[in-house]
Amino acid sequence: MGMDPDETEHVRSTVRRLLDDGVQRRDPQAYFDRTYHPDVTIDEAPSLPYGGTYRGLDGAARHAVAFTRTWDALQPTPAARRLRYVVHALPGAAFVAWSLSAVDPRTDRLVSFPAVSHYEFDDGLIRRSRMLLFDTHAVLDLLRRAGAR
Repeated sequence: MGMDPDETEHVRSTVRRLLDDGVQRRDPQAYFDRTYHPDVTIDEAPSLPYGGTYRGLDGAARHAVAFTRTWDALQPTPAARRLRYVVHALPGAAFVAWSLSAVDPRTDRLVSFPAVSHYEFDDGLIRRSRMLLFDTHAVLDLLRRAGAR
């Protein structure tokens, strides 16, 4: 069974729209309704301030608010929000290797945390999203130092 180049390109472009418009530009109107399936499930490490499982479009909106509330002060510039990522698209799924950057309040230097995300698709939209930070302890340490909620 071969890969459908149109489907994999659709998966790739949908993930890029989520990361570029959603995470980096914080522009929900540019991506939200064209990216998430109505029955989407988003999973983040429960230990994070925005962690847990979010279901449906309302849940996805709550996740976006909690994520930006946590990271906005630590990502004050477009350079700090810039994701360095590689998308590996398959029919109906994608794996993304990326890094989350932030300004360390102790040093005012940009720090990065490696991560991997897994996306499953249904009807051309993201149905399941799992974000996996490599070193959650280091992320939590930075967030504590910054007083993030």
